Amino acid sequence: MTTAALAVFLSACTTEIPIIAIQMADDDGSNPSSIEESEIREWLEVANDHWDAQDLEFTFSDNDLIQIKSTRLNTKPQDANDPQWELYRLTANYLVTLTPANKIPVIFRARGNTSWSGIPGHTNYISMPAYKNACIGKQNKNKECEPDESLLSHALGHYFGLGHTFGSAGCSAANQENTDGDSTTMTMNSLAPVTDTSSDPGIGCLSEEQIESQDRTVTLTSGERFRPPWRNLMSGYPTTRNRLSDDQSEIVEEVLITQAWRKRLHED
Repeated sequence: MTTAALAVFLSACTTEIPIIAIQMADDDGSNPSSIEESEIREWLEVANDHWDAQDLEFTFSDNDLIQIKSTRLNTKPQDANDPQWELYRLTANYLVTLTPANKIPVIFRARGNTSWSGIPGHTNYISMPAYKNACIGKQNKNKECEPDESLLSHALGHYFGLGHTFGSAGCSAANQENTDGDSTTMTMNSLAPVTDTSSDPGIGCLSEEQIESQDRTVTLTSGERFRPPWRNLMSGYPTTRNRLSDDQSEIVEEVLITQAWRKRLHED
């Protein structure tokens, strides 16, 4: 299928994209991820609701849950430990070359509570925590939490080349006209910038009262009042994010058409 024909195809109908779920355990088989098929389907149900406007539907078959032993891939590297992150990436990228070309590989770990993916061609997988570890806020004394139902949907955005709506400037980003994430490592510089998201200081800059407030307009110490992109899928607000901007949608479409590893999702 030519690039032009694929562009017409993507815009004309819903494209089904299956995932293959990789349940990790340590090298000796211990500490398996507790992920269950029903939990994968719950994450996908939310993702499909979010991505319906992009005419994408993510599917999962019971036969597409496989088990792999690797302590490295079962463990989130420590922050700022660049060598370990690079080893993780190299190992995971090799692993996913052994999976079907037309499926998105999603690694489910036993350790860590965050997800990540990255620039197409650089990071060709999604790494996810177990469902029970994907907490919004802190776990209670019984180690129970409210799972982040939008986490896989958000990670799919990264897989298709999208950065966060907030950048590395942190709280001071609220003083900038637009901080759509172009300064982060997740953004593909070869693609058009996202200029239609509002200023976003990141959820770490806001108090619990601000986050829970019915008035989504917030005031920082600078005195500025603005509305962060609470509902943008690539924001840091897990309980409200569910949509992409027009610029973000264009990036996803371009990635599906032009980026080698993502184009595989349309090949027989």
